[in-house]
Amino acid sequence: MAISLRLAAVPTDEEILELSRRNPGYQFERTAAGELVVTPAGSKGGRRDLLLGAQLHPFCPDVVFEIASQSDTIPALRRKMYTYLANGGRLAVLIDPQRRVVEVYAPDADPVVLARAERVSLDPVLRGCTLDLRPIFE
Repeated sequence: MAISLRLAAVPTDEEILELSRRNPGYQFERTAAGELVVTPAGSKGGRRDLLLGAQLHPFCPDVVFEIASQSDTIPALRRKMYTYLANGGRLAVLIDPQRRVVEVYAPDADPVVLARAERVSLDPVLRGCTLDLRPIFE
């Protein structure tokens, strides 16, 4: 379950990295509003993150990915997708392994919802790139 903290001061990148080093097993994120979100890093979720990261190693942050965990709420993750786009992201991909659904967000377009898809194309932002969802959904 995620916990959102409103701190007296917005944590810096260095402070978040230090928190991560001192607290293995937890993931720390700063929201656009400056809140600190703390979630436990589960082994299944961590495995999925690793599988996704291995496929995306050469890519830049024009494309942002979120993999929903059991403690996440889909409406909160959808808000994050729009926040990424508002801050310059060219493509935001929300992967929900529990429902086997992928939502692809692009600026000035309605989200594309794919149920039980095995692959998703990241064109035209990442020309020729197709994300293999099968290992993430296993």
